[in-house]
Amino acid sequence: MAGEKAKFYNGIFRDLMAVVVLGILTFILVWVGKSDLDFIADTYMPFSRTAENILSKITGVVPFSVVEIIIYLIAIGLAFSLIRLIFRLITGPRRIYSLVKFVTSWAVTAAGLIFLFYALWGLNYYAPSLSDRMRLDVKARSSQELYELCTYLADNANELAVQVERDENGQIPEIGFTETAKQVAADFSAVTGRNETPAKYIIASKPFSYTQITGVFVYLTGESNVNKNNTSAALPFTMAHEMSHRYGIAPEDEANFFAFYVTHGSNDPLVKYSGYMMALMYCQNKLYASNKTLYQELRATYCDQLSDDYNQYSVHWAQYEGEVAEKATTVNNTYLQAQGQEDGVKSYGRMVDLMLAWYDSINN
Repeated sequence: MAGEKAKFYNGIFRDLMAVVVLGILTFILVWVGKSDLDFIADTYMPFSRTAENILSKITGVVPFSVVEIIIYLIAIGLAFSLIRLIFRLITGPRRIYSLVKFVTSWAVTAAGLIFLFYALWGLNYYAPSLSDRMRLDVKARSSQELYELCTYLADNANELAVQVERDENGQIPEIGFTETAKQVAADFSAVTGRNETPAKYIIASKPFSYTQITGVFVYLTGESNVNKNNTSAALPFTMAHEMSHRYGIAPEDEANFFAFYVTHGSNDPLVKYSGYMMALMYCQNKLYASNKTLYQELRATYCDQLSDDYNQYSVHWAQYEGEVAEKATTVNNTYLQAQGQEDGVKSYGRMVDLMLAWYDSINN
């Protein structure tokens, strides 16, 4: 009996010590990340980019999302552990041991995952801004300047909208995901100067759509996972967005801008159109909020194909609105705020500030 108690206390002590040690190491990493920008820029970012690129090559051996399978296995393991815990709590013996061990074991797992998050990728949130790295002058600008940017984007989107392949109904047919992902990866490689691994699609994309999340990057496997249940016009931009995260661009507005920056230079009409169309969507929304008259003038310039693609995008995602999407948005909002993005999910729209700065740079 004494031996069992000693084993019980030793096991709990080891788990608690592991949680404490991992917690301290995580705290140190975050503290360094927030206080030493030179370390992040000169050491951590190159390391993180290299590590995630290597992980993406390893997991890229298989065509499906490895992390999605891991998540399913973790969920099954958690469900099995809960069932076993409930059985032991009902039937005994060792009820207290089972309960405490369940809690401490999963606490170690959580602490380990959080530590790896910051060790491999999470400190990119504290990196120097993309505007500084790309020498973009982000500042307050007028509605007229925003309108001029939107006009530029609309002109390009209109031109490209009639170039992409369409069916008899005028819609862009369902794309070959793998082929398009390879094209986006090639365009990304042309910008980064390294061999980029293509994005992967989420197997359970349709059920995942009820979260209204279009993609997710996972640091453990280096995989840029994309919800393929999306309109064909939006998918290339989404692929580039998730790949931007793998490249160490953590903030959502910066990943959005870099996705445009990569896709707008593509030789593939659909990839290029996707970049202009999605960038225009964010910018027109900002224009609507600041000057509705200019917004109406802008919308009057859209060709039928561009207007139809926006309508298709809205209709597609409207069918997945609901409680699940609201809860997923709340979780995503909390996560982003925890990483220092105070405006949470609204940070995606701050891409417009970078777009305005970029547009100014190409005209001066």
